[in-house]
Parts: sequence; structure tokens; C-alpha cells
Amino acid sequence: MQDINRQEGPDPLTIKIYNDQNMKIYEREVEDDGYISKYDPASSKRKIEVKIDGLAEGVYRFVLDCDDEIFFREIKTKQRYLTFIDRLYLVDNLEYEDGFVDLVYKPTAVYSTIPRLGFMTAHPEGLQEIGVNKEVIEINEVKKNYYLTPKQIPSLIFVPENDLKIFGRGLLALDERIYFNPEIYNLRDLSELNGLDYLLTSYLTPKKSNGWKINQVKFNLDKAKIVNRKLRFVISAPELNSQNDVLPIKQISVILEKKPLTWLEFFQKSLNYLKNKF
Repeated sequence: MQDINRQEGPDPLTIKIYNDQNMKIYEREVEDDGYISKYDPASSKRKIEVKIDGLAEGVYRFVLDCDDEIFFREIKTKQRYLTFIDRLYLVDNLEYEDGFVDLVYKPTAVYSTIPRLGFMTAHPEGLQEIGVNKEVIEINEVKKNYYLTPKQIPSLIFVPENDLKIFGRGLLALDERIYFNPEIYNLRDLSELNGLDYLLTSYLTPKKSNGWKINQVKFNLDKAKIVNRKLRFVISAPELNSQNDVLPIKQISVILEKKPLTWLEFFQKSLNYLKNKF
């Protein structure tokens, strides 16, 4: 790891490790190297070694809690698989040539299973065109979030100039051969919705008609919880806040389909109604 020292103040690092039951099994504080002024040069490389004896076979999550000034130049592990959760910032770019002497100026390919990709660069050197499979998205403003929904998942992201943050809800890897998915579904974003019964996992490209996008979604409500003859649903668009944008909705049509009652079901329901009534 290295500290680029572009802002005032110390830049400590906290390393936390969790097992597949989300129990913290390791924590370590790494203090700043002493260079805390924005006028200080970039720090020398520091090697941080983590060794835990007696680990059971399984999946482990590493959390590297630090400011953006800390760069991880290399990660060495005996394990075969390594994926990044939700975000990855690529820094091998001319923007950082004043601080590091071992930068590699070549494009980076990232393997992704994020269904809705976000991109952002903080510097003019990071303005570029990003390839996602056969699609292209242009990053032409600094400190602005750009979004793309790939037509195919998993996707391969091609970053010519680096200095780019890739983010979303999902997993990223620097090579398909080291990618793995430790979880089938992750509901951490929905933890506050205790009454949630369904998760929409597929996406169909909407049709366009008179300037509006039209789509259709079907749900099986056999096990839905109906309270006072009412059903609730949520429309989520978390990126609108960051973009100060709006999502106009012209119309929502709901069609409920149900098989007709058999004579036996009709008789039982009628009998229960009469019992409750009288």
C-alpha cells in the first residue's frame, strides 16, 4: 500500500475480516506513516501481512477501511479466487505519475456481474470511452456519475486509460479465471423492508411508444400477504438522488388473474362465511 498525500491529515487503515456467517474474525489498525501534509511526497511502499492460523474451509470477506488516498499496489494471496464487492478504482494513469514510479500505462479489462454499472473519474486524465461488451459509454465530465445497464451479464469492461471508479451492486474481478460468486442473492439493500416477499431478478428491455418506455412484469401472488384486501409494491430508483433527476410515470396498469373457484371451494368459502357471520 502507498499513501499519495494529496490532502491534509493522517490516513490510517483498518483491516477487518469476516467469515461466511458475517462474523468478524480479525481486525487490525495500521497507523499513518507520519506524512500527513498535502505538501508531503507520496509515501514509500508498505507491506502489510495478514496471517491467520487454523482457518476453516470457506469464503472470507476482507474490508480495507481507509480514505481514497491509500492505494493498494499489489495483493498477494495463495488463494485461487478473488473478487471485489460493489466497487473498484483503477489508478494506473498519468494523473499519478508525480507520486508513483511503477505505474503500468496499459488498458485494464474487468469482469463484472453487476446488472447496473456506474462509472466516475475525478480527473481530466480519466475522461475516456469505456467499452462494455459491444456497447460504449463516454465519460466526458469529471466527478459525475455515469450509468449503463449491460444487455448481457456477465459483462467485460474495457478501460483504456484507467483513473476510473467502477461501482454498482455486484461483483468484479480482474480476470474471469479468478472470479467466483460466494452468494446467490444478496438482500443487504433490502434489509429495512421486513415485509418483502418477492425479488425481481430479470430485466426485459422496454418497448418505446410515443416517447414513452413500456414494459411488463409478472408476479406469482399465491403466497403473497394480503392485509385488508390490499397489496403493496415498491418502485426503487436510487440513482435519481445523486443525479438530481426525476422519473416521470404516465400510467401503471395492474391486471389480477385468478382461476375460478371449484364447486367444493365455493361451498367451503360460503360455509366459513356463514359461520363467521352468525
